[in-house]
Amino acid sequence: MKKLKIVLIVIGVMLVLFGIAAVSYRITKTQGVVESYTINDVNDGKQILIATQQKGFKDDVIENVRSYFQDQPVFIKVIDVTTLESIQVENWNAIVILTTIQSSDIQPDVRTFLERQNDFENVLLLTTADSKRWTHKDIEIDCVTSASIKDNIQPYSDSIITFITRWSN
Repeated sequence: MKKLKIVLIVIGVMLVLFGIAAVSYRITKTQGVVESYTINDVNDGKQILIATQQKGFKDDVIENVRSYFQDQPVFIKVIDVTTLESIQVENWNAIVILTTIQSSDIQPDVRTFLERQNDFENVLLLTTADSKRWTHKDIEIDCVTSASIKDNIQPYSDSIITFITRWSN
């Protein structure tokens, strides 16, 4: 009886520790919400939409893009990915989405948005991943996936700059 009690206590403590670890992991990996803003004037040429999440890596990438296109003849609107549901694709020359893969899937609002689309020619999807893979990839779209490390900030920025430049000329 005493052994059973000890085993149950050990199992209970292990479950509590596992629960704390799981919650801590989710909290540290949670992405913040981006306040919408624009780069350049709405009358400045082509219309580009960037949907992203707030996190250091993504913020640095978008800052590089902002710096590059500041005062160029292209209008860029930056929004949070949670607001993609209200976006009409036909109003934008190109759309860039930066999102995170968590639990082997993309952010739910991004998934819903992509599932509504028939053509991804003017959509660039860039993902960062905690699980290193998107195993539930049932949407046929090309995407760039990488770890959120400092060495990848410039390559990600360059991918977006090249894509926007192609669609803004």
